[in-house]
Amino acid sequence: MQKKGFLGDVLFILVILFFLAVGFLVVAFTNDIFRDVVTETQLNASNSSTAIVDSLDTISTKTIQRGFAVMFGLLFIGIIVSSFLVRVHPVWFFIFLFVLAVTILLAVYLGNVYQDLTEVNALEDIASEQTMTNWIMEHIVVLTLVMGVLGIIITFSKIFSSGGYTRVEGL
Repeated sequence: MQKKGFLGDVLFILVILFFLAVGFLVVAFTNDIFRDVVTETQLNASNSSTAIVDSLDTISTKTIQRGFAVMFGLLFIGIIVSSFLVRVHPVWFFIFLFVLAVTILLAVYLGNVYQDLTEVNALEDIASEQTMTNWIMEHIVVLTLVMGVLGIIITFSKIFSSGGYTRVEGL
């Protein structure tokens, strides 16, 4: 069986983004604990320990956020590229809309779970430093809707611009 596209691309990307956001939050939390251990240890009162603490601060505040934003951008571009490569019969339009609706409902749930996670006392300070990640996860419903609608528009607009649809075997 030759697959030309996956109906749940946006759903799959939503789940990946959620687990990346939670994973990066946990990494920033453990990084902060490790930084505290390095600064409080008496044996590490040297120039190298200050360099380590500075690099840990940079990782916690900038690198993790930028990495998450880059991953989001690459996954969004992946949706666009895969939409151009997929040939779909017009009968699938309503199924695409149903999958998009399910994905948006899941985005609401995952966005709320992430917000509850960032309000936990142990993670609250770390989460407040993750501004890019927090912004993307706060607006995950709108971003999911934009990704899904853009993917549907690109996928189904090719049908009318190419002079008709390509017959899919089995339909």
